[in-house]
Amino acid sequence: MSFFLQKLQLGSAQYTFNYGICQPRIKENMLTVKSGIDIPGERMGFFPSKKWYVQHYGKYSGVIGQKVNLAIGQGELLLTPLQICAYYAALANNGVWTQPHFLYKTISNNKDSLFVPKKKKLPLSVDVLNIIQDALYKTVNEKYGTGVRAQVPNVTVYGKTGSAENHQSKITHAWFSGYAILPKTTIAFTVLVENAGHGGSVAAPLANQFITYLYEKETNNEKQN
Repeated sequence: MSFFLQKLQLGSAQYTFNYGICQPRIKENMLTVKSGIDIPGERMGFFPSKKWYVQHYGKYSGVIGQKVNLAIGQGELLLTPLQICAYYAALANNGVWTQPHFLYKTISNNKDSLFVPKKKKLPLSVDVLNIIQDALYKTVNEKYGTGVRAQVPNVTVYGKTGSAENHQSKITHAWFSGYAILPKTTIAFTVLVENAGHGGSVAAPLANQFITYLYEKETNNEKQN
């Protein structure tokens, strides 16, 4: 298990696709489905089925190779930054997914709340959740972790870097997603910089900047009070 955590910490795609198996339960984890956020134009994303591969690549095309490609987030898999961010928010909230929303609340004339964000317990066991959280912590906070540039003093940051290949450029999209535990609040975030390079060198430092800003804002507000 320690070897597995180390490979996640170092961002090893090779180890991931040796053991990654595509799961039909991806929609149960609120991925490739609309979150119901209260703005128009949300997209679902896409997760190919075996039937889809047969239709597009032929009856005798193997799907094993496609599966391992999907396991590291490549291939035909499409997820939105919002879906990823909401998923990391669920990891921070002990596996409970909360519907993203801009509206804070609506109240009727009798003072009943009319808007309550949907919540759902994701199909993650306590053991699996602990493993994921541990790996995200090591990625940012231990030596040689790919997300070390997201470290912020006095804030516990969890995260995972990503460098996604795309057909529009030879330069990868830079990803960094995770969550940060500040003194008074916990935030989830996703940083995506298109055609920019590696997640650890491009996206993680940007996360560092806004986490630092939020920490300093919390600290300054506390001093003023």
